[in-house]
Amino acid sequence: MFLKKNTHFFYLIICSILLALTRGQFLILPVVLAIVYFLKNKAIIFNRAYFIKFIILLVVPLGSILLDKSYHKIKDGLFISTPFTYINATASALYISTPEDANSFENKDTKIIFKDCYAFISKNKWLLSSEDRINNVEDYEHFHKNLGKICNLTLHERGTTYYLNQNKTIVEARYLVEKTAKNMFFTLVTNNFKEWIRLFYSNLIHGFKHHLVLFFILSITILSAVYTFKSANKYVYILLFLSALILSNALVVAFASHSIMRYLFYNYSLFFLILVSIFKFIKDVRKN
Repeated sequence: MFLKKNTHFFYLIICSILLALTRGQFLILPVVLAIVYFLKNKAIIFNRAYFIKFIILLVVPLGSILLDKSYHKIKDGLFISTPFTYINATASALYISTPEDANSFENKDTKIIFKDCYAFISKNKWLLSSEDRINNVEDYEHFHKNLGKICNLTLHERGTTYYLNQNKTIVEARYLVEKTAKNMFFTLVTNNFKEWIRLFYSNLIHGFKHHLVLFFILSITILSAVYTFKSANKYVYILLFLSALILSNALVVAFASHSIMRYLFYNYSLFFLILVSIFKFIKDVRKN
């Protein structure tokens, strides 16, 4: 598992890049591996062979991004990443926005698109403020139900139309909408941070189905990380890898979209392996 053989390491890098190019949420996988690899080999990590592998794992996400941009340069003539990352993420920021947020945008295009999107979302009652709800759970359910409409039907579609009307090509328009969404996201989150963090947390909990499951995975991650300094038991590192992978993937999904099965079924498949690893670890400890 910890890649002592160069051939195994090479195959892992290739698979990580292909996964990241297929779905952006896998960009975090090599970083998680790098952290576990560092802890597993901390006593010798600065030996040349180990240190090179550690650095390669850290830069794999950058390599994946460069490959993605190079593909679009060849295909579309623009050195850009596959769009929709911030278009998706900005849906949550638009959901908790207020009309006064328009005053925070200095860029003319961003301000116009925000006002147009806000008016459209408000008219269709897809905002957090559209109606009074009982608790954060109901707020999230309303957001979960309408995210696609806020993201695709509103920001993506109306933003693209805005730039097409400025005689941009479809590729340029989609790139500019992504750039506008990025500018919009940070401003809206800053202006409405309390509401956004509540929505983010509700989104995260929805992916785990219950607070206790999240706290269980978080506890496993912390305890196994601490235990790596006390034990060389392989199951400690397996638990750290699996729990950190689940947690990081859930955080990425909650940030960029909404917690639905097709983004998180990888997580659910790992829970069984965590339980098995816990029993294996306990069994090994009792033997010793």
